[in-house]
Amino acid sequence: MNVLEMHDAVKLGLDKSSSLELPAFEPEELDYWLNEAQLQIVKQKMYGNNFRGEGFEDSGKRIDDLNPLISESGKITLDQHPFYPNVKTLGISSINTTDSIYMFFVSAVAEYDSNNTDYNADRKTIGVYPILQNQIKNLIQTEFNTPFIKNPYAYFYDNKIGFIHDPYKSIEGAYVKYIKQPKELVRTGVSGYQTTESELPEQVHPEIVSLTVNLLLENIESQRLQTHLMQLNKKE
Repeated sequence: MNVLEMHDAVKLGLDKSSSLELPAFEPEELDYWLNEAQLQIVKQKMYGNNFRGEGFEDSGKRIDDLNPLISESGKITLDQHPFYPNVKTLGISSINTTDSIYMFFVSAVAEYDSNNTDYNADRKTIGVYPILQNQIKNLIQTEFNTPFIKNPYAYFYDNKIGFIHDPYKSIEGAYVKYIKQPKELVRTGVSGYQTTESELPEQVHPEIVSLTVNLLLENIESQRLQTHLMQLNKKE
């Protein structure tokens, strides 16, 4: 379903049994609300704020729904953290490309520094465990603390990802798997990070349309809002 077809579907959804009584929306307004709905759909499917209460990887449906947005960076060289000896950093902006903009973290793999004295050529990469920033205290190397870290950890701060590694096993690069930001929906005149058809799979398009109708009904304070919310849940 392309954006023009979504426009028609939204209009039909708005004027259902209303004999065209609801206010008309400009094409630019419909584009705006379609993009709002698309972003909400991605967030709901990623973190479980939805009718099913399922987040990403909680079911096959979630993985299928978001599969076109799953991206993986090539190897990104890490920088040394200015204060923490056993932390390497990666700027989020370094993940972005002209066709893929970072949105949500999924997982990461770190690559060992080949200069490690106990470097094993058969084990060049290792999985990374994401943690919260308030959990890093005992993992940071100081003159009073030399932690043993079997697997590297990743935490987020200042639009960066920090990779905490064992003091005796440095890492030099990382591969990041992430959910990319869906391209902006426009009916015509594609430029830059835009498209005339949602990158989400076809089975998600009716959900985008239905949520757009819901947002518009709420915007005009329609009496149909509550009944439409119940119908929206059935789209799942």
